[in-house]
Amino acid sequence: MHGARAVCREGYVDNRDCVRRALDLVRDGLHRFVEDGLAGQARPTGWTPGQPPDTQAVLKAVLEHWSAVFRDALGPFGRSLVHELLDARNRWAHERAFDFDDTYRTLDSAQRLLRLIDATEQANAISREKEAYWRARCEAVTQGPVAVNATNLQELAEEAPPVALPNTRTSTPLSETLIVSQPRPPVREMLWQAIHALGGQATSAALKAWVLQRYPGTNLGTISAQIGMCTVNSPSRVHLPQNAAPRVANDPRYDFLNRTERGVVEWYEPARHGQWAVTRHGSGQLAVIRLEPVDAASQGATVDLSTAPAAAVTGSMAERDAEVAPVPSTRTRRTRERVQQRVQELCRHFEHYVQLYDERVPFNRSGQYEWHRRTIERRRRLGSVAAAVNDAEFTKDLWYTLAAWGMNVRRARLVPLAELRQGLQANLHRLVALERLHLEEQPPARVLALANDVWELIAALPVTQSQSKIVGATKALHHVLPDLVPPMDRSYTQVFFHWDAVQFQRRQHDVFVDMFSYLANVAGAVRPSRYVGTGWRTSATKLLDNAIVAYCLEHERPD
Repeated sequence: MHGARAVCREGYVDNRDCVRRALDLVRDGLHRFVEDGLAGQARPTGWTPGQPPDTQAVLKAVLEHWSAVFRDALGPFGRSLVHELLDARNRWAHERAFDFDDTYRTLDSAQRLLRLIDATEQANAISREKEAYWRARCEAVTQGPVAVNATNLQELAEEAPPVALPNTRTSTPLSETLIVSQPRPPVREMLWQAIHALGGQATSAALKAWVLQRYPGTNLGTISAQIGMCTVNSPSRVHLPQNAAPRVANDPRYDFLNRTERGVVEWYEPARHGQWAVTRHGSGQLAVIRLEPVDAASQGATVDLSTAPAAAVTGSMAERDAEVAPVPSTRTRRTRERVQQRVQELCRHFEHYVQLYDERVPFNRSGQYEWHRRTIERRRRLGSVAAAVNDAEFTKDLWYTLAAWGMNVRRARLVPLAELRQGLQANLHRLVALERLHLEEQPPARVLALANDVWELIAALPVTQSQSKIVGATKALHHVLPDLVPPMDRSYTQVFFHWDAVQFQRRQHDVFVDMFSYLANVAGAVRPSRYVGTGWRTSATKLLDNAIVAYCLEHERPD
């Protein structure tokens, strides 16, 4: 441990060198895959007989022969990874700088592509590199300005003990060296830093003192409330929004403290402290409970939190394909049952509704499809959300897309382009924290917390001059985070989920969380990314919207 930390303090990180090694591994892993796919065909551009191609040539070969050879094997997600890695290679070749976010994103995308083609050896090598890079980040956050010798990343990964990693929401753009500045993160992340800096155990008073010293001006009451919210066995945590519905305490953003005695907390370790959860008693009141131990054979199972005192294992994650999990809601039982029925019907006949939408597309005003397709494709080419937000052409295309989608009429008039661009840049830290998430990959226990995180972004993002946030913001975010945020509207989404106009306007948070949670469950059940293709099938989340529109066209009379 001491040796690893000594390396952290004495060396430095060359981010470009990390990117180079990742791209070399992509070349090595992808080379054989491409050659096998192109067996009997002419060699792609940039390939020389008897010589291994460079990274650019291998990536371009996939795109040049996409339709004929690689579409079925890689799918739309694989193609987006190829575009992203090609962009990273070009940036590297032109001596562009890579900050922490860019470097880690490249490592992550390289690993995902290699796993997609079963290049296990290269994928595992990048996995070790990623782990070491995160450990360096963790050391930097918990011990102050730190650097790591790039040549010792493997040594660090092997020698250092497991360390809980910081949430990506705290990630701060870095330059060539891994030096952490001190922005003002959410208070819960201040507490994450504090508990590590204080050795993994501290009194509440010590945590508050550390936060106030490092982040002067932080509200003392907020610190106290967040300590309770992040403490898995604190009864008072049920009074905060993140714990307002049944869930297992397994989200590292909100579940990292355990109370050992009055006024004393320590780092939460499920193996030592047990698994905790928020559940609802028969009376309807929320309570914090400790779950019964789960044997190794049940790892990865979902948990039914509707009863107390102990939770029972109900089935594997694979069973979610057969039935969509219910969503916590404050509406009447009859309404919830109606929504649940139509959601299950949507899942059972999803392909039918996707095809029906293609046949009866209701959005045919000039520019509606053209601007949408152009914006989505540019977002994919740019790769990272940071690149998109800082790209003048992308934000202009986004503004025109929203205008074509009816967001610049009557009371829903768009904010000026400059204000939209500034709003996206001001919320870049929130966008970066969400950009690697895919809606159809979210475990049911984490959906509610994710919905609240997305709502925080919606509430902070200026899109229209109206007080109503859901429609304009989700349509904007759909193009910025196309794998995570479905577009929502009044005519179809509101109607499908049985929200009336008054509720949709006055209970925006509840409405959004309810609809987003249901859509996440549907995405997990039907895997809409399988249907991504031409026309309006631009992303998994757009396909969810398409299916809902088609359902309403067949069964409802939208306003």
